[in-house]
Amino acid sequence: MIPGVNIRLQAATASGGARVFGTPTSTVTLSTTAQTIINGIGGAFTSNGSNNGHQINIILSANTYTGLSARTNTPFVITYTITE
Repeated sequence: MIPGVNIRLQAATASGGARVFGTPTSTVTLSTTAQTIINGIGGAFTSNGSNNGHQINIILSANTYTGLSARTNTPFVITYTITE
């Protein structure tokens, strides 16, 4: 994780396509532990292109200003996994 920063994810309600899209959970703060952002995804097709499917909002906020430090382009990877 990045010291001094909270990274939160919020999944929006699905749009486009048909079937069982699943239900977004509340906003989650990322950590090193796996977390669910959408429950109950069934067999669904959300169409192709922008504005289809569950749009994911990424929210950055300082959690302690004293914990912030300058960094040079440090990559941060968020991995999405779909499970049954």
